[in-house]
This record gives sequence, C-alpha cells and structure tokens, in this order.
Amino acid sequence: TRNSFWSKTRRVRKEEADLDQRRTTEEFIRWAAPGSVYVYDYDKAKSTINRLYLLSLRYGIVDKFYEKNPHDAPSHTEFKKRVKSLRNLVNYRIKTSAIKLTIKTDIVFM
Repeated sequence: TRNSFWSKTRRVRKEEADLDQRRTTEEFIRWAAPGSVYVYDYDKAKSTINRLYLLSLRYGIVDKFYEKNPHDAPSHTEFKKRVKSLRNLVNYRIKTSAIKLTIKTDIVFM
C-alpha cells in the first residue's frame, strides 16, 4: 500500500504538470509556419485568438470557441472565416446585453 500511494502521487503530479504547461503553438496556426507566405501574420493571428478566447470566456461561449476551432484552421482564408463567425457571435451577445463577466487576470489561450 505504501508503494501505491507514491505511484498515485507521482502520476497525479505528472498529469498536473502536463496540464499546466503552455500549449505548443506550432501545432496550431499551421498556415503561418516558418517558411510560409503568412509567416508575418503569425503574431497577429495568435493575438487575435487570445482576444477571442478572452471574449468568449467573458460572454460564456467557450463551447462555441472550441466548436469553431479558429486555432486549428487549415488555411488563412478558413481562419478568417472562423474568426469572423466568432466575432459575430460575440457581437450578438454584446448587442443583446448578455451578462459579461469581469476577468481581471491575464488569460492566454496560447
């Protein structure tokens, strides 16, 4: 029983460490990879995704964020379509005076 306690503790620590580490952004935004035509848009796309993630948290539509999956778009045009549809969802929430959460900490998706 003593060994099982330590193995469970080690397993929990490993799982928590995996969850706490930052996402590798190279597996997202594949269309802006180094050597690509859109390499200069990488930082802009990353900040757009972070901004949209924060807005979706504020307005309670995180499920829509993961449903639209803007960070996993295969091309630049598909990325723009997904971002536009998410912005439309957020703008609709703003227009209908939905409840907005106040988030005072820094939240970054990637």
